[in-house]
Amino acid sequence: MEDLRLLLSVLLLAALSLVFYAFGPALSRLTHLPVITIYLAAGLLSQLFMPGSLHKPLHDLLQPVHDAALGCITLAAGGELVLEQLRANARAISCITLWLSFSSLLLVFPATLFVLVRFQPLGPTPLNLSIVMAMCAAVVSIARSPSSAIAVVAEQRADGPFTQTVLGVTMVTDVVVVLLFTAAIELADLLLSPASRLDLALVIGFSNRALLRIGLSMACGFWVAMVAYLLLKLPRGYGLQEAALLLLGGLTFSMEGLLRVLLRSSVESNLSESVRLEPMLSCIVAGFLLCNILGQRAPFSALLHTVMTPALCFFFVTTGSSMQIAVIRHSLPMTLTLCGARTTALWCGSFFGSLCGGASRESRTLGWLAYMTQAGVSLGLTDEIVAKFPVWGHKLQAPLVSAIVFNQLFGPPALKYALRAARENGQQSDPHDDETKALAESAGPLGFSTEPASPAYEGDVQAADDVLRLSPREERSPRVALQ
Repeated sequence: MEDLRLLLSVLLLAALSLVFYAFGPALSRLTHLPVITIYLAAGLLSQLFMPGSLHKPLHDLLQPVHDAALGCITLAAGGELVLEQLRANARAISCITLWLSFSSLLLVFPATLFVLVRFQPLGPTPLNLSIVMAMCAAVVSIARSPSSAIAVVAEQRADGPFTQTVLGVTMVTDVVVVLLFTAAIELADLLLSPASRLDLALVIGFSNRALLRIGLSMACGFWVAMVAYLLLKLPRGYGLQEAALLLLGGLTFSMEGLLRVLLRSSVESNLSESVRLEPMLSCIVAGFLLCNILGQRAPFSALLHTVMTPALCFFFVTTGSSMQIAVIRHSLPMTLTLCGARTTALWCGSFFGSLCGGASRESRTLGWLAYMTQAGVSLGLTDEIVAKFPVWGHKLQAPLVSAIVFNQLFGPPALKYALRAARENGQQSDPHDDETKALAESAGPLGFSTEPASPAYEGDVQAADDVLRLSPREERSPRVALQ
C-alpha cells in the first residue's frame, strides 16, 4: 500500500511539472513574477495533495534525477565564463568580486548568527551549530544568477563598461562561491566535531583537506569536460546528446561515492574516507574548459537550448515540493534578515570594489542593483547543505530558499533599472530625447540575441534560450569583448 501511494505521488508531481512546464511562462507574463517563482510555487502546491509521511521517501527516490538537472545547470554556469572578457577587465572584475564576497561574509554572517541566537527561528540550537548555519547562509548569499543577468542584458540590448563589468562579476562569482562553499563544508565538519579544539595541527589538517577537496574536484571537472566533449560528437536528433548530458550531470554528483567504493576495494579504508568532492565545482570547471579551451561553445549552447528548460523546471518544482511550509512561516524573521544584510553587503561591496578596481561611476552608484539576482546555483548550494547535513539542513534550507526567491523577484527589474540609469541599454524609454536617441543609435549590434524575449525577470528557466548566447569566438562582435 505504501508503495502504491508513493507511485501516485510520483505521478502527481510529474503531472504537475508537465502542466507548469507548459503554462509557466504564460503565468509569468500574466503575473510579472519570475518563472522560477511559478515553479517553486507549483512544488509547494503539490504538498497539499501528498501525505507528509511520503515527502522524504519521494525525494529520496527522485534525488538522482534532481542531481542530474542540477549538474546541467552548473555546467551551463561554467560555460558562461568567457575568457576574453575576463582578461580584458580583470582588475575591476576581481576587485568587485572580492569586495562583494568579503562584504557578504562580514555582514550576513553576524546578522544571521544574532537572529539564530537571539530569536531562535529554527528552534533551540547549540552555539557551534548556529555558527555553522550562519556561515552557510553567508556563503550562499554570495551567489548570483548569470542566466538571469544575460537575459536582462539581451532583452535590453545593453552594452558598455558597466554592462560588461556586471556580466563578468556575476559569472566569476559563481566560481568563487563554490570554492568558498567547499571550504565552508570542511570547516563545518570541524566545528561540529565533538572533539574539536582549535590548535595549529587542526588548522593545518583543515587546510590540507580543503585544498585536497578542491584539487580533486577540479581534476574531476577535467574528466567531465573530456566526456562532455565526446558526447557532443554523438548524432543529433535522436535525444542521445540530451540523455547523455543528463546522465553525465547525475554521474558527477555520484562520483564521490563511486571513488570511495573503488578505493575501499583496492586500498585502505582510511584513504577512501578522505576522498571528498564538490560536484558543483567539478561541473563549473567542466563547463569552462568545454567552452573556452576545447572550443565547443556553439554546439554546447545548442544542446543546452533543448535541455535546460525542462531540467530547470523539474529542479525548481522538486525543490519547492521539498520545502517545509511550517518552517518557512516560522523563519520569516531570518528571511528578512538575510535579504536586508545581503542588500547592504551588495552596496558596500560594489562601492568599495569599484573604487579599488577603477571601475566607472555607474559601478559605484548602481552596481548593487545589478547583483541582486539569485537562482539555480544558489538553490543548488542549499540542496548540498541538506545532503551533507540531513539532521538540520532542511531547517536552514527554508529561509535560504525564501530569501533566494525574494532576490530573484526583485533582482532582474533592479538590473533593468540600473542599465537604463547607466544609459547603456539599447531600448531607451524616451524616443524624443535627442541624447538618448544618439546613444541608442551609436550602440551598434551586440553579440547577444536581441529577438523579442519574454519578460527579463522570468529567471533562469526563461533565460535558458539565452544561456551561452555569446557567439563562438570567431563570430562574436568586437563590442561583446570587454573594452
